[in-house]
Amino acid sequence: QYFRNEKNVVFKFGISGDYATSKIQAPNSNYWVRFKAGRSKDWPTMDALEKVYLYYGQNHKQQANEYTLLQVKTDSSTQSFELNENELLNKHLINTQASQQLDLNFIFPEPHPIYGLSFEDEEGLYIDNIAKRNDSGSHFHKIDSTILAKFNEDFEYDLIILHYGPNVLSKRLKTYKHYEEILIRTINHLKKSMPNIPILVIGNADQGTRFKGKIDTHPHIEGLIKAQKMAAIRTRSGFLNLYEAMGGKGTMVKWAKSSPPKVSKDYVHFSHAGAQIIGQILFNYITEDLDLQ
Repeated sequence: QYFRNEKNVVFKFGISGDYATSKIQAPNSNYWVRFKAGRSKDWPTMDALEKVYLYYGQNHKQQANEYTLLQVKTDSSTQSFELNENELLNKHLINTQASQQLDLNFIFPEPHPIYGLSFEDEEGLYIDNIAKRNDSGSHFHKIDSTILAKFNEDFEYDLIILHYGPNVLSKRLKTYKHYEEILIRTINHLKKSMPNIPILVIGNADQGTRFKGKIDTHPHIEGLIKAQKMAAIRTRSGFLNLYEAMGGKGTMVKWAKSSPPKVSKDYVHFSHAGAQIIGQILFNYITEDLDLQ
């Protein structure tokens, strides 16, 4: 659950909009979380876990003489680490040799917020995807600016992409000025927290709905896209009109009837075939003025 109810929030949210805490464990008890390497057709190189980093936050109840003990079991050994740093964001290398499996267990005097683990290598292209179902992208201001800045110091992001909006559409609303203001607040918070990083707003894709007895493009989708475009203009952000790029009005209906279908039967979500086309549209937009030779 991202951006949980404020009554249940004890620690600051991490960059994903959430945090985890482990139950207090006894030494040598069962693992709290387990990660396995797994090579697949789409990820042929993910056959080992190398250079795994743990990101954790500040325990405001911790005393000077207290620490968190992290137990890490790999294929060949079991090690224990003291997590006694108490900054807003802390990073700890927990695995220096390639392993097929990692078991993590925590023994706390008091719990830390656990923000996640990083399996990235030092080369390649990496995407941190915050996929939040049924969300309009309106809650990012709940992530503390300092936390966002700390994560950015470590990950050194090159681009922020915002692609939200489908659940905002309503047959009762013809104007989306309110959403324009919400999106502007989100963008300005990200700009303040992580300055000098370009932001790209991707407008809503075509979306089919039943209207007057037939399936067709949602009657108010262009109003939503106008609000997204104006938010991008007013914040000096980039804007990709995905609706036009994919073909405009009626595209979802056409794609649903294609073979293989490029969208699911809800006329909202893309199939693998459709996602490949959308991915190529985005790639072309980003690299249009780059020399990739």
